[in-house]
Amino acid sequence: MFKKRIPEDQDPHSIGNLLIEGRHCTPEQIREAIEYQKEHRDVLMGVYLVRAGMISDDILSAMILKQEAAKRQKGAVIKFAKYAARKAREVNAHLDRQLPLAEELK
Repeated sequence: MFKKRIPEDQDPHSIGNLLIEGRHCTPEQIREAIEYQKEHRDVLMGVYLVRAGMISDDILSAMILKQEAAKRQKGAVIKFAKYAARKAREVNAHLDRQLPLAEELK
């Protein structure tokens, strides 16, 4: 009944995917919410699911918190990757400066 697999082209931290992964909604319920949202762009998916009685306010709040935590974690990973790349460039530049000196010593 519940599928936990998320297509690779979708954000694994979207509210819909988190609800499916947590077994709070079926993929069919999420598709229904998406279809509703296409016609009612001012209604967020989570609000629709709560109003339709598919999930509770508490579940929606928990999924929003989980989504925000994932975004913060992703942001930290990106910051670290940028830091590591910058440090690697600095080390490479240092080595490039040192290489001519090493050649002269031969």
